[in-house]
Amino acid sequence: MSKKHTFNIFTDGSSLIDGSFYEASSAVCVYYEGDVVFEVGKYHRGGTNSLGEVFAVQMALDNITEFLDYNKLELKNVHINIFSDSDYVVRSLTEYVNSWKRVGRESKWISSQGTPVAHQEIIKHIYYEYLTNNKYDIDIFHMRGHVGEKITIPLAYAKFCKKNKVKISIDDFKKLVKCNHQVDKFAEYMRVNKAGIVKRSGTSKWLIWFATLEKENGLIRIRKRIR
Repeated sequence: MSKKHTFNIFTDGSSLIDGSFYEASSAVCVYYEGDVVFEVGKYHRGGTNSLGEVFAVQMALDNITEFLDYNKLELKNVHINIFSDSDYVVRSLTEYVNSWKRVGRESKWISSQGTPVAHQEIIKHIYYEYLTNNKYDIDIFHMRGHVGEKITIPLAYAKFCKKNKVKISIDDFKKLVKCNHQVDKFAEYMRVNKAGIVKRSGTSKWLIWFATLEKENGLIRIRKRIR
């Protein structure tokens, strides 16, 4: 029986409102056994924080699917953990969607306040493409951002375990915090530098080829193969 490979995916959104000017970014960092496999980021001119956060999850799943296919890894042998600091995004994908989906994918989804669900096409894509079939083994967790800066590690650890109904050691939690700091920084980098779309490779010991750069419609895509 093949080993179940676990990928930890950290997502984040960064935003700025200056008068009537809005901008946001989405960032994704993918880890395997503590090593960065790849990172993906996108800048949204005129975007909001909620757009940055929810699009990051879609971008994560679209890209990990492409990555697994490229490296010939079967989905049945893969487990994906997604960590987001957006309570709205996590609850939308694990709770609220159970009410919204009743009207079907093609109908307009309406929130409990009677307004259209924000960014519902992105949420529908995530839900129907990745969360409603048996092909993908995915868990979604809420992970506070900026742990150690805005909230202490012990308090963040207690809240993480309680909110997600999980039990992990505080040492393992500290490893998650370190990974989450990286995606926080990447999201800010994408927004501040208005970086468009960026994909970059990591340092995973799985990667056996040096990166080759392929220019695809102006996007520099970094490719590596694992086996």
